[in-house]
Amino acid sequence: MKMKKEYLILILVIAALAIYISLRKESRIQYEIPELLEIASEEISGIVISGDGREIRIRKENDKWLIGSENYPADKYKIGKMVDFLKKPVLMTVVSDSEDYLRYGLDEKKRITVKAVAGEKGLRVVDIGNPAGVQNYTFIRLEDDPVVYHAREDLRDIFVLDVDEIRGKNVISFKANEVESISFSGDGKEWTFTRKAQPQSEGDNKNGEPFQWESGDNIKVEHAKMVSILDEINEIKCSKYIYDAKSEGLDSPLYVITVRDKTEHILTVYPKKDEDYRAVSSDNTSPFYLYAWRIDNIREKFEEISGVTKEGKPDV
Repeated sequence: MKMKKEYLILILVIAALAIYISLRKESRIQYEIPELLEIASEEISGIVISGDGREIRIRKENDKWLIGSENYPADKYKIGKMVDFLKKPVLMTVVSDSEDYLRYGLDEKKRITVKAVAGEKGLRVVDIGNPAGVQNYTFIRLEDDPVVYHAREDLRDIFVLDVDEIRGKNVISFKANEVESISFSGDGKEWTFTRKAQPQSEGDNKNGEPFQWESGDNIKVEHAKMVSILDEINEIKCSKYIYDAKSEGLDSPLYVITVRDKTEHILTVYPKKDEDYRAVSSDNTSPFYLYAWRIDNIREKFEEISGVTKEGKPDV
């Protein structure tokens, strides 16, 4: 009888251990990081960012990414960061399965929801919460998965609800080696320099440069110096765009920079507002703000090659 009792106790202990191990295993499964399928980058044709009652739609069209109904060109680098994350989010650790999303910034009011789509087909949905405060991680939640994870990178810097932050900021672009002439006008002055080929046998071509730049009043400038100016102008980025041009009074230009290659690129600069110049460009459909130091630096370089001193007089 005693033996039967001991066997019964042993069986109960074994059963209890089996249940305990099973429950622990189930718990571990809940906390395992899922292996996400990778989406091919080229399959993603659109990105939708929404939150706090706002929504930004970005779509791919002929290898260009355009924002909203206005078709603003998007910044290629920033879109690249978005696509890199969405094709396969890198999950670092499991944070919580308690569904207490408020503390992680994943509640309905604070979260940013990001969708990757292919046409009308949804490919991936991710809710982005607060920065985790450690190792540049962000709290995220995947579609239909209640678990909160740490994802690599500060995703709030990548997925933003401000169109201006996503727009491409380049306002003028050309190939420097194809430029035929460049001019700068403003402050009562106008300088135009034209590129001219130099015979390689010419005695005074000491630097062996194939080109020299000359103005209408016979000021000659070395090719390298003019290339330096062109580099300053080429692919200038604006600080932000102007969305209400009528209120800016863009009617009295301060400076005009014209670069001619096979076409004509015109950058028209207006007086400062606060710390930045206001401007428009023939290469960009929207008015914008330009960092003052950049335009001031270009003006000073033109003054230097034209022999103008800081007092505005020719340097003789």
